[in-house]
Amino acid sequence: MLILFFLFIGLVSMANSRKHHGDSGRVHKREIPDLTSDQKSKIKALRIGLQKDMLTLKNQLGEKRAKLQTLETSEKVDMAVINTQIDEIQSLEAKIKKLKAAQRQEIRKLLTIEQRVHFDTQDQKNKKGKISRGFDVLGK
Repeated sequence: MLILFFLFIGLVSMANSRKHHGDSGRVHKREIPDLTSDQKSKIKALRIGLQKDMLTLKNQLGEKRAKLQTLETSEKVDMAVINTQIDEIQSLEAKIKKLKAAQRQEIRKLLTIEQRVHFDTQDQKNKKGKISRGFDVLGK
């Protein structure tokens, strides 16, 4: 029984380690190398601007999704209203994707060729691995 306990503790410890350091146990270097302080400040400003814009859109998206859930589970279902709600959700999701794409391009404009290659490569890896946390451009 004691052996099982220590085995369980070891597995939990390994899982927590992988959660913070990836499957290999190494810390992933997702930050862009060799950023100047000017680049960092401009990227930070871009990030804050996007966060402000996204907050409103994500709140609206949450409200629309909740409304859709209510509409889909009501006694009298009106497909026209449901379809309108779905269209509004799709519109908000498209706006979010467009804002993110625009910000990525603004960040890319600030980078050197080497930094841009790293930035683009990491983004492709993130999309392939379905990581949705975003790119930590400032190394935080």
